[in-house]
Amino acid sequence: MTDFYPFLGKSPNRPFFECLLKYQNPQAAEWAWAQISQNDNWPGGWMLRLWLWQGGYKTEEEVGSLDLNSQMPFWLDLIEACRLLDLWQSELKQTKAAQDLAYRILPLLNFAANFLVQNKENKKLEEIAELRDWLLYMACYFEDRKDKEGELSMRYARLLLSQHFFSHAAQLIGPDMIGVAKNLEEFGLNDKALAFFQAVVSDFEPLYAVLAKLPKRSLEEKLQLWALKEAFLGQNRLQQTELPPYFEKFEALLRD
Repeated sequence: MTDFYPFLGKSPNRPFFECLLKYQNPQAAEWAWAQISQNDNWPGGWMLRLWLWQGGYKTEEEVGSLDLNSQMPFWLDLIEACRLLDLWQSELKQTKAAQDLAYRILPLLNFAANFLVQNKENKKLEEIAELRDWLLYMACYFEDRKDKEGELSMRYARLLLSQHFFSHAAQLIGPDMIGVAKNLEEFGLNDKALAFFQAVVSDFEPLYAVLAKLPKRSLEEKLQLWALKEAFLGQNRLQQTELPPYFEKFEALLRD
């Protein structure tokens, strides 16, 4: 059966989002209220309460507290809020609503990343990975709006999750470090940016000799090579260091 809304993924609130996409807001409100009335801990319940209140379907007294509950997996609420933002921005073109939500959840996403790295026990990696993906979406959202501070905040939060939950995955950490470094460079924080570039070179340069000899490189291996290439360029810009003799081979290695 064809999935007409693949971007909704495995969201527990898929019926709600499908109603919005069909401009069936009253039906969306009915479904949302049914879920949160029956289950105080419904995943995405915070997003549904916020939508019902802002849309005028329920009063603030009816929906209850709009504060996130740190005793529950509140990062799932933020994942669902990001999904709503994407729907508003990309599908329904409700850019003002998307912007308001983006700046409402910006500090909450930062809080979530810091909370998770300080409370790692029994966390599900698939949930952390999905939040990490949405942090990149949010970084790109703020980048498109020329909000460098918001972008840096989201890229750094993503890097935190990569370092603390996926420390074995160099193909994730390297590109995330480059993203933060480039943002810092745009802010003129060249010393901090240089430290990130140098760290990538230190960690990834020994891999070059191994990866360059492979007949074919996987996507993960190309991401590591890309991060190393960008780190060399960053060092060259900020410290006028010489590029390595083999630098010209990067393009061919990334292409093959």
